[in-house]
Amino acid sequence: MSVYSRVATGSAEVLAERQRVAVRKAVGALDAVGKLGFRVWVVGSLAKGRFNVHSDIDFVVDCPTNREYDAFRAIERIMGDFPFHMVPFQRLEQDAIPFMMEGALDASGILVRQAKD
Repeated sequence: MSVYSRVATGSAEVLAERQRVAVRKAVGALDAVGKLGFRVWVVGSLAKGRFNVHSDIDFVVDCPTNREYDAFRAIERIMGDFPFHMVPFQRLEQDAIPFMMEGALDASGILVRQAKD
């Protein structure tokens, strides 16, 4: 096996492990925010199948403005040091909603995508 093959295989293994961790954390965060009574989706690279070793996880949360901090803290508790962004749905510009929500996934959608990949 060439050095390049070992590096490429190692990189694929690192990506696969990082994606498994990302999916586990994303599903946990979706569940935690859902238990608060809010709708929440994963958007971005994880939802669209373009996740890589440098990706973070992007969440869109539909909650009252005065509860955004609660939603953020629920996600933060699950995510730990895994990088993420949370965008409140109400703060999205109307013309950005179709782009932002394209391919948005809930917990079951993430698990289905993971099974396909």
